[in-house]
Amino acid sequence: MLLKFDFEYLSENDFFEYLLCFYARNLSFSLKRQDNKIAFILSGAEEDLLKFCDSLNELPRSVFLSSFKVEALKDEDFRPNLAKKDFVKKDFLTNLNLKFYKEKGELKENEWGVFVDDELSFNGENFQKINKENFNELLEKSLENLKNLKSIFVKNECGVYEVNLQGFEGDFVMATEIKAINKAFVCSDENLSLLASLEKPLIRLNLSAPFRQNHNLNFKNFKLKLPHNLFFFALCEKLFKEDFCFLNFKKIKQNCDEFELFECEKRLFVVRGLNFLNQKARELILSKNDKNMAR
Repeated sequence: MLLKFDFEYLSENDFFEYLLCFYARNLSFSLKRQDNKIAFILSGAEEDLLKFCDSLNELPRSVFLSSFKVEALKDEDFRPNLAKKDFVKKDFLTNLNLKFYKEKGELKENEWGVFVDDELSFNGENFQKINKENFNELLEKSLENLKNLKSIFVKNECGVYEVNLQGFEGDFVMATEIKAINKAFVCSDENLSLLASLEKPLIRLNLSAPFRQNHNLNFKNFKLKLPHNLFFFALCEKLFKEDFCFLNFKKIKQNCDEFELFECEKRLFVVRGLNFLNQKARELILSKNDKNMAR
């Protein structure tokens, strides 16, 4: 039996392509990309194809996935091809590592075989790479520092951040739980879906009038995101259980811009951040003297 999936994917990065190959790894498949179109053909027994279709429900939704359709094929000249072996790897928070942590308390890599890329410091100078061996120790010490109104420091590909619970005083906040968002922000279902996507973008949202009044805020909106990897999910989960709703991030060293989106009338605009463009596109843009023209 043959199934053909046609996806419209509005970026040249290979994250979604990799996920398809990962979940079809026990089947024969063919994948072809042209511009924004991905044609994915699977061959196998009906039972195995149904399992793959079920696995699509486990895939984190990408902001770049615009639409897809599926059809059964007959008498197709099917020739499987092998996936390329140089996919870009990232410490995404996905259903794979999240389910193991929530249901079994186990620390597991995501589909890319990556655990956590972030490095952590408690004085802003000596950074430790977060791994399975120090995960729980760093988690408990981070929780203790934050609850005592001290900062922790995080280093990743975008730069270095000072992170604390000191209100809306930094560059953006991270909601400790989806339920916490409505305590401060006016958030549509569309924006909520974007925040929870694979890419975990920054989105600038309006603050609710009662929240602004109760906290004496003189600005109407602020940037928000959700936890992007397993460490920050675990940290935020513990904070939310103790009634903390937002982590404050202040950038103290700039490497590159965070990935930020703006949604307007069901259309998406990349405000800043090149993290999810492919390497060739990034090099083209960054090679231009006039960055605004290049973008």
